[in-house]
Amino acid sequence: MRLLAFIYLRSPALLKSLAPGSSPLAAESGLLQIVTDYIFLCPARKAARMGVASGSNVWMYVFDHAAADHQVWRGLAFCYGHACHGAELPFLFNSASVANFTLTLPEKLLANRMVCFWGAFAHGGDPRAGPEETSFCRQQRPPVWPRYLDTSGWLVMNFTVPSHPPDGHLGPHLRLLGQAGYLLALYPRRLAGNYHHLWPS
Repeated sequence: MRLLAFIYLRSPALLKSLAPGSSPLAAESGLLQIVTDYIFLCPARKAARMGVASGSNVWMYVFDHAAADHQVWRGLAFCYGHACHGAELPFLFNSASVANFTLTLPEKLLANRMVCFWGAFAHGGDPRAGPEETSFCRQQRPPVWPRYLDTSGWLVMNFTVPSHPPDGHLGPHLRLLGQAGYLLALYPRRLAGNYHHLWPS
């Protein structure tokens, strides 16, 4: 609730646009997006920015494909039609058949491309294999995965069907969440009575 209060105090119009009150389902979806971005996306962005600042090459991705076969989530109905945490693992390891579910043809292409990206990264430290790309991976025709740069906004690979880099635009709610810092007050105990910020504003 403190996070929502922070957003409301800084930008009530933004909170209303993310969680419109027209229907409880729309409001729930918007609020879930805020919390998901705060817990997963913002710390990842901070880590990427720190990596770039230290001179490292960084590539980021967002996996937001909802698997067509609900068997992926056996019994977790709230994940049907969504990309819940860890949703990329059966694609990344191309393990659908082992887990007893099926991929559509576009999903098989997505899995193949992910295997190629991760293989290239493991081999040479860059998911863009270049001249060392295998014939199998060339056949997958993977899109260009841009390297993350702190000055470039939001360059990530969006793994979905079809995969693509986004337009680089960082949504206003992510900028605002970055200003919030990672408040330990969201948890039962506070550190030395003060809020601890994982990243600066």
